[in-house]
Amino acid sequence: MELTDLKFQPGIDKQDSPYAAGDDRRYIDSDFVRFHYGKPERWNGWGYLPNPNTTVVGVVRDTHAWLSLDGTRHLALGTDRKLYVFVGGVFNDITPIRSGPDSLTNPFTTNGTTTVSVADTAHGAEQGDFVTFDSFSAIDGLDMNNEFEITTITDSDNYTVTHTSTASGSTSGGGGTGNANYQLSIGLATSTFGYGWGTATWGLSTWGTARSSSEAVIYARNWSLDNFGEDLIATVINGGTYKWDLSGGVSNRAAIVTNAPTASRFSLVSADTRHLFCLGTETTIGNVATQDDLFFRWSDREDLTD
Repeated sequence: MELTDLKFQPGIDKQDSPYAAGDDRRYIDSDFVRFHYGKPERWNGWGYLPNPNTTVVGVVRDTHAWLSLDGTRHLALGTDRKLYVFVGGVFNDITPIRSGPDSLTNPFTTNGTTTVSVADTAHGAEQGDFVTFDSFSAIDGLDMNNEFEITTITDSDNYTVTHTSTASGSTSGGGGTGNANYQLSIGLATSTFGYGWGTATWGLSTWGTARSSSEAVIYARNWSLDNFGEDLIATVINGGTYKWDLSGGVSNRAAIVTNAPTASRFSLVSADTRHLFCLGTETTIGNVATQDDLFFRWSDREDLTD
């Protein structure tokens, strides 16, 4: 039998059927392969990050990688609870601030345990949200100047957090004067369907009576991430659009984009002209009740705020 030299074309053909691609001797699929001088070479595959400095909180729903002007690699990660940027081998929490700094005086109450009650009128927080305190005095041996996850919501003016240490006593109203910064409220880790048949408790009300409302949230927390030059643009699903200014350093948090819609499904940035597009957004900016899945807005060229 005569020996036939089979020379396949470099690259992967995902357009044609396997039969059609075979006529031209083209590859139709690959995994961890690159082509060098027209021949396929195997990549090493995925690897774990070496000794990351922290645990990422929440379920990662979107990532975006880009280079700064000096060539530094950045990776943004949006979870159901936080927004991070990974740079230089370190995860940095850049979650936007929803409210703050709120100036508080003697807001802490201890009870000889790790539980600390916090008084803040109309705090607007939800269970699982994150709050950061600063400039307070220690109370019963507890340093409260740190980030805490809100453990329980007592009422609209009070909530509790859990300290890593146990209070040495019980004090009602202490800590002096300081500030509280509330991060963007957390979202759901998974989408849930809570309307229609089966809503509310079995046997509630009478057969055939429509339920007037439901507290179920449909969409899991998702982000759409893109870069505007070397800065990061992050839109939270059905929420606002934020910008992380790289020039402010890794300790700088993402901040709301001035004049941008306050409720959008998705956003993206055109790479060549740098227009910011908001899709499924508001017909009247600032009025979330006007959000329309078929409506989109875009900024002026090179100008996020116009």
